[in-house]
Amino acid sequence: MAKPKKEEAEVPEAEAEASKAKRSRFADLYPEDATIKVNAETNPKKEGSAAKERFEHYYKSGTVGDYLAAGGTYQDIAYDVGRNFVSVGV
Repeated sequence: MAKPKKEEAEVPEAEAEASKAKRSRFADLYPEDATIKVNAETNPKKEGSAAKERFEHYYKSGTVGDYLAAGGTYQDIAYDVGRNFVSVGV
C-alpha cells in the first residue's frame, strides 16, 4: 500500500528544517555584517579546485555577507577560520 501524500510532504519539510537549523548556527557564529581578514599570504587551496576559486572571493569581500553573495559558503568560512587562513570579526 502506498504511503499517504501527507507523509511524503513531511519528509522534505523535516529536511528543510534541519537545513535551516544548520544555516542558523553558522549565521550566529558568522553574522553577515562581520568583517573578514585574510591571514594566509597566498591562497592555500589546491590548484584548479573549486575551493581555490571560492578562496579568491575573500580578497574581494569585506564582510561575510559579501563573501556569501560572491559564492562562498558558511562551511568554507568555518574550515578556513579553523585553520587560521582567515579571521572573522564583528
